[in-house]
Amino acid sequence: VTEGFATLPAIKRVSKTNITDATGKEHVPKEIQFNITSPTQGELTYGDTSDILVNSVSRIWEAEINYSDNTPISPKEELLQIEFNLPIDMMHEKRINTIRLNPYPSYGVEIANIELEVGRAYKQIPGFKQEDKMMGIREWRFENQYAERIRITLRQSTPVVISNVIKYVFGLQHLEISYQEYSASE
Repeated sequence: VTEGFATLPAIKRVSKTNITDATGKEHVPKEIQFNITSPTQGELTYGDTSDILVNSVSRIWEAEINYSDNTPISPKEELLQIEFNLPIDMMHEKRINTIRLNPYPSYGVEIANIELEVGRAYKQIPGFKQEDKMMGIREWRFENQYAERIRITLRQSTPVVISNVIKYVFGLQHLEISYQEYSASE
């Protein structure tokens, strides 16, 4: 349930980022391509991008932006952008209306923005509100939108220092883009 909104029961959910096989196991389509960037000068490293869309409590996708003696002075906060295409050929249409994600570490990473791209222009998802750091899966439900790409911006303002290296750690434990249909009445 999205806080502050009443929603009719969902009768159909179509994932735009995962395919479910006959055994019920989810797979990430190979057509999804990721672009991971940071606007700063730190050293960016990250894990296998296919892990971003694997919704499992035992798997967390992680990225780090590091500052050592060889890099410029670290900023007070870091931004990380995760951009990816939706597999249009697989999903047959571009409509989405639900985004669920769980940033990691729970209290360290803020969701700074979520945007949809249609026709080479990005726009913020309807109803997006930047919230303070909090635990758990966040969910946005909105009127049907047409999207070709998604861009999620994460903010980290709590670095860790290990052996004179300042590390800004980001991650996602859950990310799901879907289209849901709701019953006309309860």
